[in-house]
Amino acid sequence: MTEVYSDILKDIKTGIICHQVNCQGKMGAGIALQIRKKWPVVYKEYLTALEIGELQLGKVQLVRVSPKIIVCNMAAQDRYGRDKRYTDYGAFASCLLHLKEKMKFLQPLPVCFPYGIGCNNAGGDWTVIKALIGDVFPHAYICKL
Repeated sequence: MTEVYSDILKDIKTGIICHQVNCQGKMGAGIALQIRKKWPVVYKEYLTALEIGELQLGKVQLVRVSPKIIVCNMAAQDRYGRDKRYTDYGAFASCLLHLKEKMKFLQPLPVCFPYGIGCNNAGGDWTVIKALIGDVFPHAYICKL
């Protein structure tokens, strides 16, 4: 993996921007909220997918926001809060594999993750998350400000 010092939502011009979402229809904090504000279509598609049962724990949803950028909603937490760990490591690993499978049908694109995905608000351990990412996407970009 490669750590790059950049703002994932401003500096990435081509690629799949991954972020973690819950299964409760809330994108109210962290990078999820930033994505919701920058690309409202991502939130709209997320709500629709939850409503019709297409997005469940351990699955991903891809939303194209420009010809060269796709946002990947990774459903790696069921609930949300800040009082305990809400990131489900098994679901996170499943999301990574689900994304890898979906990428077989796409033009090759770099995969980008925000530094600390699933860790800050959702309470995950970055050492665990980083290892999971590295196992599936060894050439991923980790965007750190």
